[in-house]
Amino acid sequence: MAVDRENEALKFLQSWSSWMITVETALLGFAGATVLFKDKVQFCHGWFIVTVGSFALSIAAAAWVLGSLPSIAVRIQEHQNPYNLSIFDYPLMPPLYAVACLQHATFLAGLVALTFLLATAQAHC
Repeated sequence: MAVDRENEALKFLQSWSSWMITVETALLGFAGATVLFKDKVQFCHGWFIVTVGSFALSIAAAAWVLGSLPSIAVRIQEHQNPYNLSIFDYPLMPPLYAVACLQHATFLAGLVALTFLLATAQAHC
């Protein structure tokens, strides 16, 4: 049955989004640890803000995706791409693919910002 295939895709998205939230939470904790050692490590506050902001926005988008999956599963029709459905059955709601793209783009931005944060950090002994 085709709807089973679409629902299976939603389950994969659910698993992936949950995994991303877990990884981002750990990375936020790691980035936050740099603040604890600010007397021993000098880092660029701009990269820290971009790192935290990107991961926080990605977590919010992932939570929005996860929260929308039951609504999408109920509304999906046979041979319909679930990513083209709006995330909730309300006017002016973005499609699932737009929120999922935001989730992934901000995750990538957070990884890049964290890389620059760590690359520009200087230890003070």
